[in-house]
Amino acid sequence: MMGGKAINPWPPFDWDEAWYLSRYPDIAAAVAQGRLTDPFYHFLQTGFREGRFASAAAEQRAQQSPDAPAAGPRHEVRLGVFSVPLDWPVKGEIGKTFTLRLANGFFSKYMSGAVVLDIGYKGGHADAVPIFPHAVGVDLDYPGYDGVRLPFQDESVDAVFASHVLEHVPDATAVLRDWFRVIKIGGFIICVVPHQFLYERKVDLPSMWNTEHLRFYTPASLLREFEQSFRPNTYRIRHLVDNDLCYDYNLSSDRHPSGCYEIEVVVEKIEPPAWNLC
Repeated sequence: MMGGKAINPWPPFDWDEAWYLSRYPDIAAAVAQGRLTDPFYHFLQTGFREGRFASAAAEQRAQQSPDAPAAGPRHEVRLGVFSVPLDWPVKGEIGKTFTLRLANGFFSKYMSGAVVLDIGYKGGHADAVPIFPHAVGVDLDYPGYDGVRLPFQDESVDAVFASHVLEHVPDATAVLRDWFRVIKIGGFIICVVPHQFLYERKVDLPSMWNTEHLRFYTPASLLREFEQSFRPNTYRIRHLVDNDLCYDYNLSSDRHPSGCYEIEVVVEKIEPPAWNLC
């Protein structure tokens, strides 16, 4: 549980879960009824946008200084030398967990470098923005990009982020190798794909929900894709998780899934050792 009284999970917040539930009976009722499992997640996703406060101290500050942000001293989180607004208008699946990842340090750990590429960021949204204000959004209309080879020099990028992209590309190996080419030693590939057992909920293609999906992924098959694409001991897996946050397991397979339904993997590029495999 990320919440809890007297726990400050990230500097912009003075989080007090007991106070939040007492102050907002509708949230307490949702928790009691099982419709909401994490009040802090609610605050990050919608609460602060609705003008709710994280604690009595935050509310008192706002009353004393009406121009002060409700969440605390600022509405931004530092990523390296940049600041990212909590309400940055990210579209698509990543929007479900964007503020949570800002708060729990995921973005800070893997994407705090100066040069971040967001591959396929538009996702069919005409008003889409890259993952961060300072990130470079790369889609099929990006100058010099052909859908495989990125118009960036070798080892010039700190992080490549791709959410719900890899399942769409015809040659996943070629795409992964080019992502790997452009990241620096110590840089990261952050790749998110739909989970076959959570999103597709069927054995074989085609997808019921997106006919442009060219393959299904499980954690094992996603790792195999990376392993077959890169030379051994040039990378390490730093993060792998099934993200089923707020997933509704009660929905039948003929209804579009609700909540999060994806696999996350983070790969770090490392300096290869002097020795080779025997």
